[in-house]
Amino acid sequence: MTEFKPVKDKFLLPNQRLALQFKEGWTFHRILGVEITRIVDHAENITPIAAGGSLATIDLENSTSDRIFDVTEKYANKMLIHGGIGLKTEDVRVYKEYPLGEKVGRIPSFTPRTDGDAREFVTARDSPSDEPTEALEFICPYTYDVGLSFYNKGDATKWPVLDFLIAKYQMEVLKPTTGWQKELIGRIARGQTPAYMFTIGRVENPVEYNDGLNRWWGVEPVKLVDAQKY
Repeated sequence: MTEFKPVKDKFLLPNQRLALQFKEGWTFHRILGVEITRIVDHAENITPIAAGGSLATIDLENSTSDRIFDVTEKYANKMLIHGGIGLKTEDVRVYKEYPLGEKVGRIPSFTPRTDGDAREFVTARDSPSDEPTEALEFICPYTYDVGLSFYNKGDATKWPVLDFLIAKYQMEVLKPTTGWQKELIGRIARGQTPAYMFTIGRVENPVEYNDGLNRWWGVEPVKLVDAQKY
């Protein structure tokens, strides 16, 4: 049995709040609608891996190169994707990049990992295909994506297969220029109003808030200590 929570138990409901941490600070959101979907038996861009072999980081996309965690520019200012990935293949270690290119899970004092290292990986026991867990949980705004690499610890060739459980959120970006939204941001920052607080990247070094989000969301991230004064 896995020691991690099922990702479905962490999905948000309409009118619940979410705060996303970037290097520069936090953005705040209210969920307006939720739609759950699945992808099963996903093996695009994944090739068989010989015993003791590895597969370099892959993009999570379909056969026509459409990215699974991409909300697309059309929905950039009103959608987030919150998903979990389940693994069907035993003896395969999965190493995550979130966002793509950013290795997460590293012990701060350790040197960066290489595929095959006996640390910072997830297995099918941690996040099984029939119930993806927080071990492979991601929330992706527009322009942010996920990557995975693999190592076969077994003694026979393995072909990794993935299942996805995804919540599509219609969301509202809370703006401190609007009175009631500024007040709500302050209550969230002070811990007076519940919200799911989630880091984009590594918790010790969140990734930068990019120009694409700034343009579409129309807000700058705010330091928590500053938001507490709202």
